[in-house]
Amino acid sequence: MKGFQQTLQNKIAISGQALHSGKMVTMELIPQPVDTGIRFCRVDLPGQPVLPAKPAHVVDTTRSTSLGTKEWRIQTIEHLMAAFHGLGVDNLLVAVDGPEIPLGDGSAHFFVEEILRTGLLVQEKPRKVRKITTPVWVTDGKDPRAYLVALPGEGFRVTYCFTSDHKVTGHQFAQYLITPETFREQIAPARTIAFWREIEALRKQGLALGGNMEIAVVVGEEGYLNELRYPDEIVRHKILDILGDLYLLGPLEGEIIAVRSGHKLDFELPLKLEDCLEKGGLGVEINQIKELLPHRYPFLLVDRVIEMEPRKRITALKNVTNNEEYFLGHFPERPVMPGVLIIESMAQAAGLTLLVEKEHRGKIPFFTGIDKARFRRPVVPGDQPYLDVELLRVKGNVCYAQGKATVDNEIAAEAQLMFVLGSAKKTQGEAE
Repeated sequence: MKGFQQTLQNKIAISGQALHSGKMVTMELIPQPVDTGIRFCRVDLPGQPVLPAKPAHVVDTTRSTSLGTKEWRIQTIEHLMAAFHGLGVDNLLVAVDGPEIPLGDGSAHFFVEEILRTGLLVQEKPRKVRKITTPVWVTDGKDPRAYLVALPGEGFRVTYCFTSDHKVTGHQFAQYLITPETFREQIAPARTIAFWREIEALRKQGLALGGNMEIAVVVGEEGYLNELRYPDEIVRHKILDILGDLYLLGPLEGEIIAVRSGHKLDFELPLKLEDCLEKGGLGVEINQIKELLPHRYPFLLVDRVIEMEPRKRITALKNVTNNEEYFLGHFPERPVMPGVLIIESMAQAAGLTLLVEKEHRGKIPFFTGIDKARFRRPVVPGDQPYLDVELLRVKGNVCYAQGKATVDNEIAAEAQLMFVLGSAKKTQGEAE
């Protein structure tokens, strides 16, 4: 689900009972501009505080996912977030007049229907889809059989293995490539699970006070106590929860494999994925590169980051096409990428290993030296040079690196690079 960012055509107001507190609440879904993301607001509190839907703002994962601070929270956001994830809603303010989201029907179906009834608005900027390029996983220390794994993959696929000793539920398995159509038809209507023997204990804890026999798959000792929407509704709802919890990171591309995971692991995986992103463990695509590097066409010479360890190393990719402007004058009868631009592409990749760190955001890498440059083979249209750069030494803003560009496993160029990170603004004494 790449394409362009989306919000709603119009504001939606939804009222209903909350699942755990049992209280009546009203929620408004308010369209927002591009790059806003999903944000939650408590309109019943002084100052109407707002928080972005991010992993760092999760305060509780007991039977649901709650965002908030020490002073306030909004509980049970996962079904609504799953609706946003499945439909590709990027920018929205969720304004609630209480501490919990309305229950709906115990699934994401109710929210999906309301959103589609109002309609989606396609916005003018591309979606920022982050690609998983390195395996990342989390496990449950209390249950060694429970784990959640993120792997590289095309699109966004979720696999879940639900295992239980309960004779009614047994084991359930499901796998879906998530598209808006698949989400609406196969996942959104799946309701949460409730074991009859646990309901009274939950209510004594102040949970499930708004529940009833229609909003959950109720499991008795000898069978299901209500009609199922799908034979494997339980495992489908587990996937729904994962979609909601992982959308705290925004759109992702890759494959998720889960065994016995719940909200706790669903929260810990986004935290770890986010940490990997800060350290370069997730692929960085062109829109993110443009946020880090000041270069622009035709002088932006890095198209994608394959993997990166800040301050240590990077593997990036440059796609060389016949449309490159320099081919108009650089041997037009036999186009060859200028060697200085191959060196420049390695230098830009090296700069990314520092610019990805928050303390260096907005700076510009300036060349201070090139040594031992060698060109082994020409780079021509259709080639994809892989840029492998290792930072040898970083002292303050001064960096020394060793880089090489390879095409089809052959070294095309290599060099030692020196550069300094400077301010993007002119300093006093610089020429206008």
